[in-house]
Amino acid sequence: MAELIRNHERNAADYDKISPYFWRGNIKESCRYLFTFLKENVKYKIEPDTRQSVKSPAAILATGLNGYNDCKHYASFIGGVLDSWNRSGKKINWAYRFANYKLFNKTPHHVFIVVKTPGGEIWVDPVLSYFNEKKQYVNKIDKKPNMALYRISGIGCNCDYFGEVELDSIGQRRTRAERKQRRKVKRQARRTGESCTGRQGAKYAPPLILARRAYLLLVRLNFRNTAVKLHYILENPITRVKALEKWCSLGGNAAKLKSTVAKAWAKYARKRGIAIGAPAAAGLAATWATAAPIIAAMAPIIKLAATLVPRGSRAQEILEAGSEAAEEIQQQQEPTEGETTSGISFSNAAPIIGIAALAGLYFLSRKK
Repeated sequence: MAELIRNHERNAADYDKISPYFWRGNIKESCRYLFTFLKENVKYKIEPDTRQSVKSPAAILATGLNGYNDCKHYASFIGGVLDSWNRSGKKINWAYRFANYKLFNKTPHHVFIVVKTPGGEIWVDPVLSYFNEKKQYVNKIDKKPNMALYRISGIGCNCDYFGEVELDSIGQRRTRAERKQRRKVKRQARRTGESCTGRQGAKYAPPLILARRAYLLLVRLNFRNTAVKLHYILENPITRVKALEKWCSLGGNAAKLKSTVAKAWAKYARKRGIAIGAPAAAGLAATWATAAPIIAAMAPIIKLAATLVPRGSRAQEILEAGSEAAEEIQQQQEPTEGETTSGISFSNAAPIIGIAALAGLYFLSRKK
């Protein structure tokens, strides 16, 4: 009952667009026309108890001959038109009537529209055979719309789980394969691409959390031209897709990476050619080691980006240098059997020292 009332309020604007087509000069003949229209154009088919829905007027009409539409949808459509007539200046006293027809039961299981006139009530129930037919009930509850809405929308909704036909934005029916593909694309977008938030497992893995934070700090300070390399990578559509996909597979947030690169590149552009000094670079060694998993993962993308920029350009020089450094990291991350990783320390102290050193350098060097 509550859902039906909420649905009514949400779709008021839609009913305002169609209600003038149903007016026939007086309330009784207009209700009769609504009754006949729904009987002829919206086939009655009961929804199972496990698949109850409310719909917009577009959805009711779009699924009129091949979907589930029962008393809720009839009453929703008629009530929506009646209320629209009231908003246009006509004074119509009407209500949703929720009725129970079972003895020893108080819960309503049917709904229809009742219009109260000086000559008596007009019952508009397209479930029954005749207009203004009055089937006696055991008890009833009358409700008028006064709430907001949750609803299944019509054109463009994903109605498959209600057993109905899913339509696209122009009213064309989607096949089951199309619906499956659409859901797959949505899942993929959450995992990769411009708006991804990172794969769940990688996002909460402690080693990767530290590595991502260290890498972002390296980007922020443009240590070893990390930000410049990423800027060139993100400028190219091919490497941009690969970089964001790799970052997200490591649990990273795409928006965070892009914004960090943008800020660092803007600072680099203002201070073109100014590099981090030797003392600062020495302090960043542990952080570079902490970020090694991310650096190694980005190595193939940096190498690819170097082949896509103009030969002999500054961009190619920076990317090729970055590719060599990343390949060194990759080699250091591949220990032989029985040996520890050479050149990079993943001790408990390294991440803490590296991040602390980098954070201190950032706050000392950032623009006031």
